[in-house]
Amino acid sequence: MDFLNELKALITEKKKEELRKKVIDSHPYDVATTLSELDDEEIDYLFSSLDEKEVADILEYVDEEEAAKIIERMETSTSANIIQEMESDDAIDIIKSLDDETKEKIVSYIPKEQLTDMKELASYDETEAGSIMTNNYLKVDSKCTIPQVMKILVNE
Repeated sequence: MDFLNELKALITEKKKEELRKKVIDSHPYDVATTLSELDDEEIDYLFSSLDEKEVADILEYVDEEEAAKIIERMETSTSANIIQEMESDDAIDIIKSLDDETKEKIVSYIPKEQLTDMKELASYDETEAGSIMTNNYLKVDSKCTIPQVMKILVNE
């Protein structure tokens, strides 16, 4: 059985724990590419089996218009937590795609410091490199070897 059919079967059978395990054992990109084959109810059930960070990881690979539609169906606090878990540039793209009412509600949940960083990145034009960069960074000890740094990066 292929990945999509396995997901659909687990959703239909309401096997949340098995569904979660299947999803977290897969790359977020693979899950994201199957979303277009699921209906809204199936997507909502799938995401209800995951924590907010796991949902954020998947939504980073989804077209921002489609991700915005998914976010708009969620509770505001859940949506805001998911947005906060995302890379800043991806979060900004989704926020820009939200309807004004939802955007205002979600933004009200985001801490000022993070919101300031997001606004700075949002100020760049789509054609500028700043529009796709992030202000996140990873600090490592200068004595780390390349394999050690790669392991740290993978774990982040």
